[in-house]
Amino acid sequence: MMDRVFQHFEGKVDALSGVAFSHAKAFIDKDGDDVVLLWLQESSGIWFRVFID
Repeated sequence: MMDRVFQHFEGKVDALSGVAFSHAKAFIDKDGDDVVLLWLQESSGIWFRVFID
């Protein structure tokens, strides 16, 4: 099994800046309580899937 590499890094996703989301869901790592995957639903109904590496 591969180990995950964790970094302390901040960033900005310009395409999502200022977007209003109506729903958010998250997949959380059971071993470390870290969010690994986000689903964000825009008000228009479009879903964005964001993988946090």
